[in-house]
Amino acid sequence: MKFGRNLPRNVVPEWSSSYINYKALKKLIKSAADSQEAQGDVDLVGFFYSLDRNLEDVDHFYNKKLADFTRRLKILEDRFGNSLAAGQALDAEDIGDLVTALLELRGQLRKLQWYGEVNRRGIIKITKKLDKKIPGAEAQKRYLAAKVDPEQFASNAQLTQATTKINEWLSIFGDRKVSDDSDSVKSLTLSK
Repeated sequence: MKFGRNLPRNVVPEWSSSYINYKALKKLIKSAADSQEAQGDVDLVGFFYSLDRNLEDVDHFYNKKLADFTRRLKILEDRFGNSLAAGQALDAEDIGDLVTALLELRGQLRKLQWYGEVNRRGIIKITKKLDKKIPGAEAQKRYLAAKVDPEQFASNAQLTQATTKINEWLSIFGDRKVSDDSDSVKSLTLSK
């Protein structure tokens, strides 16, 4: 399946402008490959400059959203407490409000996790395409190890912690209908 064709279907619609520009990066690879055929020499500076800017944009957006979501989680923690004793002290209306807020926040965290995964996959695919079209580039492993893997969106560690905390809260407040999705978070992390 072609990544570029599926990308529009896999984006979180309200964040669509914040994804990597896969199409433009693909055009830069084609231009570099054509240049190599015509001149025998290839200049990948423009491609890597553009890829680095895309990576920075994705990471900045991800970190901004993650900071916002963790701030909201902290506000809920400060307002309601996060222990079993605090949960027992709340009335039904407060518990309902808290559970609603936690479920909404968990949904946002899941979208952010998906955002990070799609962008990481896009970078993997575009560097693989570079290695395929430009013999000798061998950039994928080095680029991923040096620039992508250290980024927050590639590991999801802090996001996983926040999701786990939300799931713990939901179990404390007796939301039996909510399943613990920490296994699904781990499986997405492991499938990279």
